[in-house]
Amino acid sequence: MGERGWALAARECTGRTLTARQPTGSAVVVAERTTVDIRDIIRPLPSQETFLDALYNKEYILFGGAAGPGKSYALRWGAVELLLWWASQGHRNVRVGLFCEDYPTLK
Repeated sequence: MGERGWALAARECTGRTLTARQPTGSAVVVAERTTVDIRDIIRPLPSQETFLDALYNKEYILFGGAAGPGKSYALRWGAVELLLWWASQGHRNVRVGLFCEDYPTLK
């Protein structure tokens, strides 16, 4: 399944586990009590996995390197993962921003 094949239900998540709904044709079928780990969807590289794990137990994180190791990808999905986690903790209306000097660099 590609990441476009899943609809994420933040209000039903607990920790990093979330309920997944798979679209089929024009109807949406909801799997009963089926959960998927978000990491199974994004399939992070080992360095990205280390970064994502650090989000939960480190105050400051440095993740650098040359072009190509997936820093932007990990940062975007890290924000999504934290939003899901905060929602599971009862936090609502949390806002997250990703900033860069220009849009092409942020991509």
